[in-house]
Amino acid sequence: MCVMQKLLKEKEVLAERLRHAEANLEVSDRKLKKYASKVVIQEEEQQTQLDEIWQLKQKVEQIEIVKQDKEEEVAHYRACTYDLEAKLNDCQVCFLTNSIHETFLGFN
Repeated sequence: MCVMQKLLKEKEVLAERLRHAEANLEVSDRKLKKYASKVVIQEEEQQTQLDEIWQLKQKVEQIEIVKQDKEEEVAHYRACTYDLEAKLNDCQVCFLTNSIHETFLGFN
């Protein structure tokens, strides 16, 4: 019987070790699921941030295009202004020339 008791005792010890191992495995599984959940949440947050970055880059590109268009428009209007100023100066010269001719040549 002594051998039988030893075997039963060893069986109890092994059963206790098995319970502890299963409990540890369960704890490890919960930790793993929690970690995996955190990873999924982080990946979703990262994707959201990447999407936002992409949208902001698109907006910046659009703003740069609009800015370039406005700069070209300003340059065009400046050129028009210079043209008009040159024409105004020509007209003023003609007017003054005509005034001088009328004054000195007696076209009054």
